[in-house]
Amino acid sequence: MQLLKIVFEIYSAYVVSFSALLVPVITISIAYIAYQQYRIEKQRVRMELYEKRYRIYKRIMEFIRLCIEGGITGFTEASSFYSDVIEGKFLFNDDVQDLIETLHSNGIRFGELNDKYDRSVKSRKVIFTQEEVKEKHDLSMWFYHEIKHVTLIFKKHLKIV
Repeated sequence: MQLLKIVFEIYSAYVVSFSALLVPVITISIAYIAYQQYRIEKQRVRMELYEKRYRIYKRIMEFIRLCIEGGITGFTEASSFYSDVIEGKFLFNDDVQDLIETLHSNGIRFGELNDKYDRSVKSRKVIFTQEEVKEKHDLSMWFYHEIKHVTLIFKKHLKIV
């Protein structure tokens, strides 16, 4: 009986000691899990932002390609482009917002010139002036050079890390 009492006292001392250590271990484990969840959520938000920004970048590059190939005529394509990328005003700083506005306005003008050129060719009348030919060429070159500019601007915005 005496031996059983001694074993019980030793056992209960271990249980008390182990119980006292268990609380900090559980607390540290919970803190670690919460931190990992925070990091995962932060990465998820970054990834969603990246996907939205990349979609706008891709649409801008498609619009530039369309302009370079001469496929933009009139107001419709420029309006469609603008409505597709308007969300960028909330996802980027001023440099991308200014880029979107410039692309849109130059796209409208380029579309007007292409439309006028097409009408001139179809009617076989010269209604396209030398100034307009130069302006159309200058805008074509501007769109061509914008590819590099757009890539440089978006490079800092399309980082996941």
